[in-house]
Amino acid sequence: MPRSESEPSNSAGPPAAPPPALSPDEVERLGEGFRAALATALQRDPDQFGLRDAVEQAGNRLMDTLQNIDRELPAWLAVADDASVDERRDEFVARFSDEVAGSVGGMADAAVRHAATDAAVAVLDGSPRLRHAVDTGTPSRGGISSELFCTVYRIFFAQAVTNFLKSVITAKITLIAPILPVIDPAGHIATWIADMIMSIVPTPCDQSSAHDSGPPIAELGRSLVRETVERALGLPVDGAS
Repeated sequence: MPRSESEPSNSAGPPAAPPPALSPDEVERLGEGFRAALATALQRDPDQFGLRDAVEQAGNRLMDTLQNIDRELPAWLAVADDASVDERRDEFVARFSDEVAGSVGGMADAAVRHAATDAAVAVLDGSPRLRHAVDTGTPSRGGISSELFCTVYRIFFAQAVTNFLKSVITAKITLIAPILPVIDPAGHIATWIADMIMSIVPTPCDQSSAHDSGPPIAELGRSLVRETVERALGLPVDGAS
């Protein structure tokens, strides 16, 4: 029987159109806006979110972890003899992340742990000697070049801040940026933020060279951790913006 016009339709109607793509100018404007809003929040309250301390402490643990791995395959990596190559690599990434990230609690800790995972993958991909040691369970000394060390350094600090801001965007947290749009389905804003931070954070390689007889690369890295965190967060460094 034909349906009466007064009867409600069971159809949900056509699906909603996806939000329009952001232009490059909009991505840059919003990326700068989120980072500036986070910096303003942290200037008002340096302890807000626990982010600053979480990234700094994990950054120092990253220096220790990379240095220890470069000296010798660490005892914490020991796995079952019958483990497959994929299992050994997964275990390396998981344990590396545990060493760097520490405890997991709020959004800041989760952002740091994701960054530590990215750093673990980068160091494993970038060092054939380390990868062979992990795959075979054979102790190995060295394998982390200064260039790889500094690449991992940049990745960790950029991703820690970017991951936190991605959480802000996803969770639609208006505490940081109440007037900014929080829709970024393609992740373009987060990608822009990560690339921008990667381009500005200092690394120990900036203060070292192949002919430099100064401090080891890990020691230089430790000396830069606080400045790196502040630059990554968009905070003033030594009174400068």
